[in-house]
Amino acid sequence: MEVLLDEGIELEEDNAEKQCLIDEKNIILNTVEQKIKAFNFWGEVKIAIPKNMDNMPDDWIYDPILNVLRKRYAWEMTYEKQEKKKYKPFPKSNKVYHFHLIAFVEIENQLYS
Repeated sequence: MEVLLDEGIELEEDNAEKQCLIDEKNIILNTVEQKIKAFNFWGEVKIAIPKNMDNMPDDWIYDPILNVLRKRYAWEMTYEKQEKKKYKPFPKSNKVYHFHLIAFVEIENQLYS
């Protein structure tokens, strides 16, 4: 932003007008800096955490954004909890079976025509 303002000031030939533009540039830059500091308040935000979290089940979590206790999503589970869940491993065969929707519709059309 400052570079853009400096480019405009350099184009001005009159020294008195150039000084006025430099003063306006300083005012604009100070105003922008103050606004940026005013918008940067997230580091000062404090969230009140409920006191009844001691007896909360392991699969629940406090969500500070919604300010509620909620069940954890699968990606929020710790690694130990994810290992306890049973999972189906990939098949050892190189053959891959999949459902082909267009072929299914064509077969259905052949059966009923």
